[in-house]
Amino acid sequence: MQNTNLVFDEHAVLHNLAHYLPSQRPLKDFVHHNTLHAFQTLKFHDGLREASTTFGYKVYLSLDEYREKYKKGEITIEALLWAIDQMGLSSASNAWLEKLTKTEYDESLHPRVGRFRNKWKSSYKINLDKSVHSPLFRLIANFIDQGIAIRSFPVTNKGFLN
Repeated sequence: MQNTNLVFDEHAVLHNLAHYLPSQRPLKDFVHHNTLHAFQTLKFHDGLREASTTFGYKVYLSLDEYREKYKKGEITIEALLWAIDQMGLSSASNAWLEKLTKTEYDESLHPRVGRFRNKWKSSYKINLDKSVHSPLFRLIANFIDQGIAIRSFPVTNKGFLN
């Protein structure tokens, strides 16, 4: 049986989305925004993994780079065996050493951000960035005007979404 008492909480959704978007007004001076802000409540490596999945950030060295460090002796076999042991995989340490040092893996990133726009571009030949960004940013800039626009925003007693 489906729960029909679900309520859409617009404020909660906007609050959650705001963590993924820069929250700055037009800048006169440089202000840094932490692009990983949305992941700060997670454990460090969980946050890195989520950022990689969401935005396609490269958060670690590539496997080839780690393997090069292993070949140069910067990563020792003892360190690999220790890591395998820490993961509770010592009983299959030879198989794991083989996987770590020789097996090929697909390391390509497929970020979620941008996938929707790319799908529209390839399937419908609609460039959402071109169609939406320019008018949207002009509208937002007009709404949050700092007194430099020729015309003021026509509706002043309501918020932007209204």
